[in-house]
Amino acid sequence: MQAASADNNRVGETGEPDWSLYALAGFICAAAYFVITRIPSLWTVSIDFGLHCVLVARIMTGEIQPVDPTMVEMTVYPHSSHVIAATAGTVFDSPVMGLHVMALISLMTLWGLIAWGMMWSGRLAVLLLSAFLLLMAINSKFAHVELFGNEIVLNYFYPQLVGQTLAITALLLAGYMERRGVLPEIRYLFLGLCASALVSVHLLAAFEVSAVLAVSVAAECYAEWRVRRAFAGAAAITLAVLLSVRNADLWSLIEISQNNGALSIKYISGPVGAVLLAVATIAISAAILYRWAWSEPIRRDDWLFSNISPRSVCHADRCA
Repeated sequence: MQAASADNNRVGETGEPDWSLYALAGFICAAAYFVITRIPSLWTVSIDFGLHCVLVARIMTGEIQPVDPTMVEMTVYPHSSHVIAATAGTVFDSPVMGLHVMALISLMTLWGLIAWGMMWSGRLAVLLLSAFLLLMAINSKFAHVELFGNEIVLNYFYPQLVGQTLAITALLLAGYMERRGVLPEIRYLFLGLCASALVSVHLLAAFEVSAVLAVSVAAECYAEWRVRRAFAGAAAITLAVLLSVRNADLWSLIEISQNNGALSIKYISGPVGAVLLAVATIAISAAILYRWAWSEPIRRDDWLFSNISPRSVCHADRCA
C-alpha cells in the first residue's frame, strides 16, 4: 500500500500523463482494424467450421433437438461459447458472421491480455513489450512458430480459442486481485468458480485454471505457511472439482475427446519433441515460481509470471 501511494504521489508531482490509457486506446484501434480487415477472410478447410455454424444457427432460431443427425456431436457439445457467437450472429443476421467475428475478437482480446500482463512488470514493462514485439516480428519473418491463432487456421477449434481467452482473463484478474491486496481465500474461490464455469466452454481451459489454482496454493503456502490459507486453498480446489463433476458438460467433452483430432506444432512431429517441450516449459516455470517464492512480499507483484507461471507449468498438457 505504501509503495502504491508513493507511485501515485510521484505521478501526481511530475504531472506525467497516464500512458496506459494511450496504449489502451491504441490497442483498441489496432484491434478494430484487425477485425474489420479480416472479416472477408477465412483460413479453415475443416468440416468443423460447418458443424459449429450449424450449432450457432440452431441456437439463434431456438431449434436445438435432443437428436439431430445434421449436427453430429454438436448436439451434446457445450453451448456456452456458441451462445456468444449466436448473439453476434443475431446482430449480423448470420451465424457464419457471428462465429467468425467472435473468433477474431477472441484472438485480439487474447493478445491484448498478454500485453496487459506484461505491463505489470513495472520498470521492465517497456523492455518486455519491446522484446516481445521483436520476437513476434522475427517469428513472423523467419521461424513461423504457431502461437495463439493457429486454432482457426486449417482446423477450426473455436471453443478452444474462446476458452483460452476466458482462462487468461481469469488468471490476470486473479493476479490483479493479488496486486490490490485481496485476501488469498477470495482469490482461490474466484479461480475455483472460474475453473468450474469453464467446463461449459472447453475442457482444456478448465483444466488449466484448475491446475493454476492448485499450483498457486502450493506455491503461496510454501512461501508463507498459514493454516487458514492452506484450508481455503484445499476447499476451493474441492469445490471446483465437485462443481465440475456435477456438470453434464464435463462428461460430454470427455466423450467428444475420443474423436481423432490434431493441432500441429511446428518443428515437433513426434512424442519425443512434445515431451522435451513440456519438460522445458515446466523447468522454466518452476524456476520463475522458485524466484517468486523467495522474493520479498512487496516485490512479488513485480514478477510478470507470479500468477501466469503456474499456468505455464500446467500448459504442458497441450504437448501431450
